[in-house]
Amino acid sequence: MSRDPFFAGVVVLLWLLLGLFVLYPLACLFGRAFFEDGALVFGPLLEVIGNVHHRQAFLNSLILALAVGIGGTLLGFLFAFTAARGGLSRRTMGLFDTATLLPLISPPFTISVAILFSFGARGLITYDLLGIKGAAIYGFTSTAAAEIATYFPIAYLTLRPILASVDPNIENAAFSMGASRWRVFRTMTLPLAVPGIANAFLLLFACSLADFATPLILAGNDFPVLPTEAFLQITGQFDLRGGALLSILLLIPAAAVFFLQRYWLAGRSFVTVTGKASS
Repeated sequence: MSRDPFFAGVVVLLWLLLGLFVLYPLACLFGRAFFEDGALVFGPLLEVIGNVHHRQAFLNSLILALAVGIGGTLLGFLFAFTAARGGLSRRTMGLFDTATLLPLISPPFTISVAILFSFGARGLITYDLLGIKGAAIYGFTSTAAAEIATYFPIAYLTLRPILASVDPNIENAAFSMGASRWRVFRTMTLPLAVPGIANAFLLLFACSLADFATPLILAGNDFPVLPTEAFLQITGQFDLRGGALLSILLLIPAAAVFFLQRYWLAGRSFVTVTGKASS
């Protein structure tokens, strides 16, 4: 760094941004949650944990995040595998990318409102086309479907470069030796994509935990989650400490999945000994 002032300046700038937008808000959050008049207190935390409604919201958030992480990663892998191995033309690939990334760049309420207008009690599909009256749309299923449709492009962007970097000559060599497509996919393509799959799952898991807009519209009263509960704790009951504690609870599963992923991938090798990948 001493021999490259520009590099040193970039590092210092990144640490300043990290401190301003990540470390400082976290310090304020923990200070609001665990300190009162300069003294460390744990009573409010025990009250939050002892609340049955909050425990249910925590469990619901975990179930929803797992469903979105698994479903979104599988869907993103399917789209990435199609893009990398489908032999699509450049124009078709452009249309494919646009259609895939559209949910990611659209406003967060768009897919939720679209599901509500399509499958709700007076929805275009359920009521107008199928004649189903009083369709129940609120709950886990609709929330998970909306979040999967919103966040699976993240998995697609993560997995597509990894699948594209796998040399097809290795797979063709396996085909020429009589291996079936399923065997090549199971023993060669999929293992090489494991780091990307783990990263995609982690990103989608964290996005689902932090998502506020989708549960606010589709979760309903029967499926509370922590982000909406923290918001209501602050705006409805004016309990800043309670909202801070609920927000801290969101950090626990996200950190656990992150360290589990690091532990699982540590010491493993996911490279092939080959030259430049061919088309």
